[in-house]
Amino acid sequence: MRTRRVLPTFFMLAIMLMSSAGCIGLVPAREFVESMMDEPLPGVIQDKIALSHDFVTPFAISPYDAEQQFEVDKHVTRIGAYLSASIPFGDNIPVPDGVRYVEASLISADGETVWSERLTDSDSTLEKDLFQPLSLGTWTLTVEERGYGLEGQVEDSFHVLITIDRDCIVYPNDPNDCVLE
Repeated sequence: MRTRRVLPTFFMLAIMLMSSAGCIGLVPAREFVESMMDEPLPGVIQDKIALSHDFVTPFAISPYDAEQQFEVDKHVTRIGAYLSASIPFGDNIPVPDGVRYVEASLISADGETVWSERLTDSDSTLEKDLFQPLSLGTWTLTVEERGYGLEGQVEDSFHVLITIDRDCIVYPNDPNDCVLE
C-alpha cells in the first residue's frame, strides 16, 4: 500500500524540483513529459480529382473538352488514374466509327504522357498506379469526349478519377490531423 503513494509523490516532487530551477529546469520537465507520449505514426493524405460529364444534346454529336491541373511535390508517393464511360447502344446506333468516344490523358510535369485511355463503348479501365519517382511540378489531366444524349433517357457520359496519395505523420495528440513534413 505504501508503494502506491510513493511513486506519484516521487513524480510530483521531481516535476516541482525541475520547474523550480528556472528556465533550465523546464527542459528536463519537457523531456520527461514527451517521453511519456506515444510515437508518431506514418499516415497518408488522399486527394481526389474527378471529372465527369453527361451529354443531353439530342440528334447531334457534341464535343466536350476539359483540363484539370494539380501539383506533385516530394510528399506524393502514388497517383492512381481511372476512367469509366457509358455510351449506350454504341454498337446499335448508326454513327461513323470513332465518333462517339472518351479519351483521357495524364501529362506529367516533364510533358510526358504517363497515362492515356480511350473508350468507344460502355466500359471502364483498371486503375493505373504510378509510383515514385514522379516528376515534381504541375501535372495536367485532359479529357476529350464526343457524344450525344436525350436528357433522362439515353445519355453518353464519362467519369475520370485521379487519386493522389501523400505521405504524412500522425501525432498521437491529434490523430485526425496528418502533417506533411
